[in-house]
Amino acid sequence: MKWADSVLSHYRYDKIEVQTVRSESRLELTTKDRRGEVGIKLSADLTPAETPPKGSPFPDLRTARRFAGPMPFTFSYEEQTASLIVVEGARQSWTPRPVQVSIDQLRFFTGAPYVEQGQLPRLTNAFYIENVDYHWKPGMLSPCHWSLPS
Repeated sequence: MKWADSVLSHYRYDKIEVQTVRSESRLELTTKDRRGEVGIKLSADLTPAETPPKGSPFPDLRTARRFAGPMPFTFSYEEQTASLIVVEGARQSWTPRPVQVSIDQLRFFTGAPYVEQGQLPRLTNAFYIENVDYHWKPGMLSPCHWSLPS
């Protein structure tokens, strides 16, 4: 995937190791980069939650549920053709279950610009989803009548 990414896109994927431990009521997840450094370490109580996480801007789970999962489209700009690449994701069997998550480490957010600005992210909702039939439809080029700043 990393090789194909470098040829076909500008996303710059990298390989990571993902360790999961799953029981009936709990999920623990840890990611490590190629140097063995932990990037993400979290645990989730898979018992259905009754409220969004503390400090969430969502007043209730019904509102938070509207933001559970990927948006239906992803976009990228292609300079060579001055076009927008539009790719639609399609899914079935989509039944998010609200859960409580405890985050021990999120290394991506420990550096600039987050630490300097004091703008560390907060968990606003958490849903557990499994056995999702998900695929990407073929992308389409849509010519733009504007240009991005260089």
